[in-house]
Amino acid sequence: MILRVAIAFDDLRIRGISDHDAIARLRSDSTLDPFVISALASIQPGSVEREERHVSVSDLTTDMILQDEIRTNTGVLLAGKGQEVTYPMLVLLRNSHQRRAITGKFRVLAPAVAKAKAAGRT
Repeated sequence: MILRVAIAFDDLRIRGISDHDAIARLRSDSTLDPFVISALASIQPGSVEREERHVSVSDLTTDMILQDEIRTNTGVLLAGKGQEVTYPMLVLLRNSHQRRAITGKFRVLAPAVAKAKAAGRT
């Protein structure tokens, strides 16, 4: 039962839903154990808020979550939607980009930039 709640929560977070809203959705699901959901809700979130961005391969970082599949020009799947970018994946994608096997921009969830920083203020 704990694993079902954890997977459901993780799935919602990967889709960009905030911790608070994800917990609310879990609470509305009568098939999930409310005791486990309450325990999950009591944990202080350690994650930062995320925002969707379009980035090129050269701008990918290991703190991002893919919102698109990344396929080569011939259709080979290199990375799936919902995967967190890891260092080995980053190396693979950058090498593929250098060989011109992949091009373009990809949708990712990335840590939100503070509004003051985004406006150029520090």
